[in-house]
Amino acid sequence: MGGHSKLNNVFRAMKQRCYNPSCAGYKYYGGRGITVCDLWLIPRKGYEAFKLWALANGYSEGLTLDRIDVNGNYAPENCRWVPAAVQNANKRDNHFITFKGTRKTMLEWSTELGLSYGTLASRLNKSHMPPETALKKGNLRIHELTYHGKTQSISAWSKELGISYAALKHRIKRGWSVAEALEKE
Repeated sequence: MGGHSKLNNVFRAMKQRCYNPSCAGYKYYGGRGITVCDLWLIPRKGYEAFKLWALANGYSEGLTLDRIDVNGNYAPENCRWVPAAVQNANKRDNHFITFKGTRKTMLEWSTELGLSYGTLASRLNKSHMPPETALKKGNLRIHELTYHGKTQSISAWSKELGISYAALKHRIKRGWSVAEALEKE
């Protein structure tokens, strides 16, 4: 079967995930219908076919086998060799955010913009901010609002308009425009 090289271990682990219900990862692969292409399953020849593909397509120790389409099968046209960080960005459970026409994971946006991952997660998941607001750098504490040329504190607007301070603050944090926040009841 080609010995017990690291590449052989990758090959065996791939098949285990897809065909062995006792394998810890089976529910995420075989349990979801993910299979290995027929060429790589040919008895006594499958590993050699996999090895030839791997060596011709960038395999080196330190890289991981990644499926380009996470819902697709293990097959030459859907597999590649990538660093672990790239593979981690290609997972079904990643939180993807589209901002200014670009789709990236929350971790990728956090790294690119220099925002703490925890801060970004809190803004999106706890405060329910839209991406345009959540992805802004710095502290998003807003103390004053300008509306129709008049600037005053949220507290003053709250009293003037009879809208609770907490409701106004929440609206602004969620990314509502000043007009929406102050006009809606």
